Amino acid sequence: MADSIQRDFLNSKFAQILGFEDGVDDVVDHLLTIDSKE
Repeated sequence: MADSIQRDFLNSKFAQILGFEDGVDDVVDHLLTIDSKE
């Protein structure tokens, strides 16, 4: 359980560093959008 919480925390930190304030879901959506444009 702690691993999951820690992973979520790291994911949100990572997302914030990249400028996705809403977290990893936005990062995933962004990556999917990039993939679909190619």
